[in-house]
Amino acid sequence: MSSLWLIRHFLYSMSLAIRKAETSGVGWVTCRGSNHFGICQWYTQMALDRGMVGVCATNTSPLVAPTRSKEGVFGTNPISIAAPGMDGDRFLLDMSTSAVAVGKIEIQVYGSQEIFLLRNKCLKCLTLSCT
Repeated sequence: MSSLWLIRHFLYSMSLAIRKAETSGVGWVTCRGSNHFGICQWYTQMALDRGMVGVCATNTSPLVAPTRSKEGVFGTNPISIAAPGMDGDRFLLDMSTSAVAVGKIEIQVYGSQEIFLLRNKCLKCLTLSCT
C-alpha cells in the first residue's frame, strides 16, 4: 500500500467527517488498515479551518522501546486535537508517544549518520541500547 494512497484515504475520511459534522453536528469516521499517515495536524487543521473541533489519531507498529529496553513494544500512536478559540485564538496539539519522530531516525540511519540523544545513547540502530 503506497503512502500516497494512505494520505488520500485520510483526506477523504476527514472531509467526510467534516461534511457529517456540518449536517448533523458531529462527524465521526474510522479508517480500517491505517498505520502511519504523515503529519497528524494536517487533518485536524481541516476541521479547525471550518471553525470545528478536530480530533485525529492512529496506532502504529511497535517501534518505541521502553526505558532500558532493546526492543520496541509501543507504537508512536500520534494524536492531534484542534479547537477554535475566542477572538481568533485557537488550540492545536500534535504529538506522539516517542521522544524523536521515527522518520527523523530513519533519515539518519539510511544516511549513515548517528543521532545522539538521552545521554549520548546512539539511536542509529533504532534502539536505546546501542553502544
